[in-house]
Amino acid sequence: MRRMGFSLLEAMLALLLLALLLSQAWPSYRQPLRRIRLAEARVALMENANFLEDWYQRQGRYQDEARWPPLPHPATPHYRLEFEARPHGHPHGKYRLYARARDGDATYLVLDEYGALRQCEPHDGRLRCEGF
Repeated sequence: MRRMGFSLLEAMLALLLLALLLSQAWPSYRQPLRRIRLAEARVALMENANFLEDWYQRQGRYQDEARWPPLPHPATPHYRLEFEARPHGHPHGKYRLYARARDGDATYLVLDEYGALRQCEPHDGRLRCEGF
């Protein structure tokens, strides 16, 4: 009688080989995906900064009645965008916009009122930031 199909051992070996191949391919897949998500966050930060600069041109200051205007892009699918005003109560105001990953990635982006965009990440217990 002729046997059809695979034995359990053959199926397990095929799954093991597949798992090994996927474990090698996954890191090379994640890097481009991460770069795309960072680019998405950079675009949202720049659009928010352009909005704030347009607001400044129309209003003569960043704040309206001691409040900052709501940002048009509060988040991207993979990053939440945060806003920090400094110093508090400054009449014309200064700001920083942050893009922090939702998935817990420690890397984040910072954009200040001068348009300086930096990518920051912890390195050896210290924060290391690099400009673009």
